[in-house]
Amino acid sequence: MEILQLDCGGGRCVLPASARIALDGSQYHYRNDSGRPQVVEVSGMSSNAGGWGAVLVSIPELQGSRQAAPAAGSLQEKAACGSFPDGPCPTNEDIAPGSLALGAVRNWYNHGIDQNVSAVLEALAPLPGGGAAYVWRDERVAMTREQAAYVAARFAESVYPIETSLLGRPWGDVNPRSWIYRIHPETKDVHILTSKAGGSEGMIHPRDRMLKTVFSNGIKHTANERQLILLSDTLFQTTNGLIWQDSGKAGSMLHTLSHEFSHLIFGFRKREIPQDPISSLVWENEFFAQTAAHVAVSSDYPGVGGDAKPLHPDFAGLPFHKLFMECAYQDWGVAGKNVSCYTQTIALGAFLLHQYGPNLLRDWLQSRHSGVYALDEAIRNNGGKDFLDAKTRFASTMLMASRFEAPAGYGFPAVEVKLASGDTNPAALSFSLPALDMRKAGKPWFWSWKQDGSMDIGQHIFTPYDERQTFQVPANGSLIIHKGAVPQPAAT
Repeated sequence: MEILQLDCGGGRCVLPASARIALDGSQYHYRNDSGRPQVVEVSGMSSNAGGWGAVLVSIPELQGSRQAAPAAGSLQEKAACGSFPDGPCPTNEDIAPGSLALGAVRNWYNHGIDQNVSAVLEALAPLPGGGAAYVWRDERVAMTREQAAYVAARFAESVYPIETSLLGRPWGDVNPRSWIYRIHPETKDVHILTSKAGGSEGMIHPRDRMLKTVFSNGIKHTANERQLILLSDTLFQTTNGLIWQDSGKAGSMLHTLSHEFSHLIFGFRKREIPQDPISSLVWENEFFAQTAAHVAVSSDYPGVGGDAKPLHPDFAGLPFHKLFMECAYQDWGVAGKNVSCYTQTIALGAFLLHQYGPNLLRDWLQSRHSGVYALDEAIRNNGGKDFLDAKTRFASTMLMASRFEAPAGYGFPAVEVKLASGDTNPAALSFSLPALDMRKAGKPWFWSWKQDGSMDIGQHIFTPYDERQTFQVPANGSLIIHKGAVPQPAAT
């Protein structure tokens, strides 16, 4: 099996002579950097019993924004609260240690179902560096105190130190203008509410970090003025008499908890620290959170296949056949589009980490840019070319699934995560993201490519005529010619 670049010029590409005798599964790549859709003719597809296939790859049309480098010292400038004409700085909302006992009851506004809920404090744990994690249960849902204690412990001992060491804290010095609108920047407590979540597994809402005084009377009551993570009660339900921690639900819960906490960090460090807040689209927010959660969960769930236990929730039951269903990143979260790409970004995020290492997340977060520009910068800083190249390599890797061992530059090789000790991480941490053997991975299906922009990875089904075929390669996209048919959805 070989992977080579196509020899192209003037809209014409020729397969290398070696393609005639290469194994089925061999691949030949072309990249369109022209900034516009490009029609190319590929020749040299000799008669092959297994046929030929093609996969097209694109990156989001709304690429994000570039921003100039900030002035020296402006990123974490701090000023006295009294300098603001709006009045004094908001108070720190951290709860004094020991002042809140298990069984305490308070109301929270649940943004998942848009209503107030009464919740009971079921568990708490001190956080390294200050503050505490408080686990609350909506009085109308089921969650045992043992489950709540597990949530508090894993957050305080695993998720929190890993993510804050790698990404930074969701508290500390901020742009002074942020203090006018938000809760005190030194607020360290994290509250975790288990309740109904409106069909999602978890969420955070940016309004919760805002002060009630910012809003009109109609929605003032919906600002919780706390760092709050909502977890769905479905994550704590088991069937067939399974023990919760052995059922897979505990791993899913930890992934969701890690995912939502990384949203808190992402929002704080992109919007509250810089003098000029960095806006990002839904796809970048969600993609980042999926990728960060993969690292945080790996410490507790290192298994990636076979009999390895405990099995990482990102790989346990990952529906490989759904990776390349219709999914256009730029439509994710857009009203009326009904598009989400969670399944694909689980696998693509893991691919980025295994190829470029966990520091990619830190560089992504610290970039002054957003969207594809931020990803390009982070990937280059960690030995890669850019996001299109990485995404093409990801699609190429998935074409090898269940057949070939991935060569260097492809696949999911093992990578070490080493985190130095610090104020939120008392002891240095070291763990692995183990290698995933692509020969044992599920075989993904590639849905047919659509030119309407509703897909970012899909296959072009064709039969060569006179050993050649014409393709329209998307702007800022790539083409993979595959010797042999590309797996496609089973007929229904």
